[in-house]
Amino acid sequence: MRGEELIQTEEGYISMMCKNVEPYLRTYEKIDYFCGYDGTTISYRVYEKENSKGNILIVHGFSEFAQKYSEMIYILLVNNYTVFIPDLRGHGCSHRKLSNGCKVDVEDFHDYIADLHVLFVNKISKSKNNNYIFGHSMGGAIVARYMEEYPNDFRKAVLSSPMIQVNTGKVPLSLAYLIASFEKRLGNGTKYATGEGDFCPYDNFENSSCKSKNRYSYIMNMRRSNCKYQTWGADYNWLYAACKNTFFIRNKKNIQNITRPIIILYAEDDNRINIGSIEKFAKMINATGCFFFEKTRHEIFNGDKEARLRFYHMVFAFLEGK
Repeated sequence: MRGEELIQTEEGYISMMCKNVEPYLRTYEKIDYFCGYDGTTISYRVYEKENSKGNILIVHGFSEFAQKYSEMIYILLVNNYTVFIPDLRGHGCSHRKLSNGCKVDVEDFHDYIADLHVLFVNKISKSKNNNYIFGHSMGGAIVARYMEEYPNDFRKAVLSSPMIQVNTGKVPLSLAYLIASFEKRLGNGTKYATGEGDFCPYDNFENSSCKSKNRYSYIMNMRRSNCKYQTWGADYNWLYAACKNTFFIRNKKNIQNITRPIIILYAEDDNRINIGSIEKFAKMINATGCFFFEKTRHEIFNGDKEARLRFYHMVFAFLEGK
């Protein structure tokens, strides 16, 4: 596997990204836009390698953005994969319905899936390469549903800490769903859900999803310097849609549509999602593999050196295995 020097780097990481990785990415990067299924403007980036091993679509997580995945894109590129990565609607440089750019708002998770399918049909599927899909967190939940709705588009799927069940804290999922539904009926769908709010520019590494402090700082610096990267808190529309999506992807009838190999990677010290739901889902879909990372937080690929190396080795072994 190429790129291990970057994966293992902690001290000097930010310098390496700025001086080496970012210039390398710019030589392959094409930033463009497409119309989502309902005409919404969606930003995406493509990094194309000639004679590549395949195309990989990366689906980012809640409140994230394409550029956050610069390290992963680099690792995939140097291992000879072509990468597609959009900013999901309401995120990054894609269109937002709300004037407050910090709010994450969507009516239904099917909107995300339908947009991705447009990108697949009009762009990704045009090459003769094998097509793979990777999703992290909310992106993992989106990919799980995508594989249920469009089971033949991608040859294999990787779910990283997938949000199979939205984390509603001490509030049961069914009650959170009812509360969000009630708030929507009152006309408060675009109001922040309880506990959510605007972007906070101050460091909070100890409560973050990363175990690599330098990777955390690199990403936070991007957020601070670009208001389009400050998407942060969920409104009641999003909470309602996330609860509905949990019910959808765990529905046995929908699960029966999954026919392609899927692996799941998840972490012990994850305070962002419901871990038990991942283990149950893996059994329900008869996952090709379900791999547990001890003493690691939500973003395994931003964990400690050992976790990062194991993560990428597992991903490549899966993609390149028969």
